[in-house]
Amino acid sequence: MAMLKKIPGYYVVKKYVRNHTRFDKDLNFLLFADPRGGSTWFSECLVSILNKPLIWEPLHLKRVEELKPLKFGWRQYVGEDCSEIEIKNFFSKLFEGRLKSDWLYNHTSLWKLYTSNSAIFKFCRGNQLLPYLVEVFDLKYKPIYFIRHPFAVVASQLKQGGWSNTSTGFSSNEIDHDPLKRRHREFLLSLTTKEEVLTANWCIVNKVPLEHKLNNIKWITITYEEFLQDPEKTFRRIQKEWNKNLDTTKVDFNKNSVTSIEEVTTESKLQLAKWKNQLSELQIWRMLKVLRYFDIEIYSEDALPHQRFNL
Repeated sequence: MAMLKKIPGYYVVKKYVRNHTRFDKDLNFLLFADPRGGSTWFSECLVSILNKPLIWEPLHLKRVEELKPLKFGWRQYVGEDCSEIEIKNFFSKLFEGRLKSDWLYNHTSLWKLYTSNSAIFKFCRGNQLLPYLVEVFDLKYKPIYFIRHPFAVVASQLKQGGWSNTSTGFSSNEIDHDPLKRRHREFLLSLTTKEEVLTANWCIVNKVPLEHKLNNIKWITITYEEFLQDPEKTFRRIQKEWNKNLDTTKVDFNKNSVTSIEEVTTESKLQLAKWKNQLSELQIWRMLKVLRYFDIEIYSEDALPHQRFNL
C-alpha cells in the first residue's frame, strides 16, 4: 500500500472506497488473542485462505477515535447481559465497516475492502468480550479464540519492548474501575514485578472465556501450541465447524509474521519452550504463583497445555 500512496489521486480513491465499504456483519470472521499471542501469524494464514480484508486491532485506544466516547479501558469487560446501546452501536458499525479510523484498514488493500462483503477482525485485547459478542450478534462463523501459554506471551512482551513501561504493581484506582479486578483486589495489590502484573492481566481476561459454559461451543478455542505442532489439523477443525472449504495449500506455515521479533518455525518443537530460556527461575516461580491463585489449569511450568480442545 505504501507504493500506491505515491499514485496521483490515491487519497481520492481511498476516501471513496472507505465511504462505500460495507460488510455483512453476520458473515465476518473474528479472531481473539492476547498481544504477542500469535494472532498476527494466525490472521495472516486466514487472509491467505479466505482472501478477505484484515481489520487490525479495533480496540486500540490510541488509534481508534470512535472508542473515546465509550471510555473503554485497554482490556474492557462488557458483560453478556449489557444493554448499553452505545456499545452495541460501536460494534455494529465496526462489523459493518462504517468506522473511519485509518488504523483499522492499514493492513489490507483498497481493492479487498471495496470488493468484499465481509472481513477478518483481529482483536488483541478482547478475549473477555467473547460472551457478550456472541450473545449480541448472530454470527454465521464462530469466532476463533486463540490462546497461548501466558509465560510465552509475557516473555515475548518483555522482549519486544512495547511493555517496557508496564508498572511493577496495580494501583487501587485501576482495580476499583475494573469489575474483573475488584474481586481480586487484595491479591493484585500484593504483586510487585512486571512479570506478575502481565501474568495477572493474562489470567483476568482469559478466565472469562476459559471458564464460560459456552467455551469451545459458541467460539472455537485453539491453543497456539497445537497450531504450531499441526496447523493442517487445526484448519480441518475450523473447516468442519464453519462448514466451509479452507484451502491451506496457499499458506506457508513456516513464514514469520510481520510483527515477529524472532524466528518462528513449525518444524522446531523448541519454539514452544523458548520462554524457559528468556525468564529466570525466580520470574517463573512468581508467575506460577499468579497462575495458581487464579486457578488456571490449562497451563503450568510445562511448555505444552494440559488440555486440548476438540469439536
